[in-house]
Amino acid sequence: MTNIPGPNVTAGINVVYLAFINPSELITDPIGNYTPFTSVQSIKEQFGDKTKVMISVGGWSWTAPFADAAANATSRSLFAKNVATMVQNTGADGVGEFG
Repeated sequence: MTNIPGPNVTAGINVVYLAFINPSELITDPIGNYTPFTSVQSIKEQFGDKTKVMISVGGWSWTAPFADAAANATSRSLFAKNVATMVQNTGADGVGEFG
């Protein structure tokens, strides 16, 4: 990500979304192996520590796994647990842009 302007330009950006994790990786036990295209730490260095870094879940053609995730209480619990694990593993501040 070398084409990102310096902090003098990015200082006012509050949220950055890293795209995308396939939601099918979040409905398995154990969780799928997701590695963002760049680290959350590198985004924080380019945008500043106050910028929140979110991981986008799903998008475009990756909407079908959400039906499996929502199918029952067990699948919803597994999905929520895996989202929390992915956020912790990546160091992200949260998730967004479901579906």
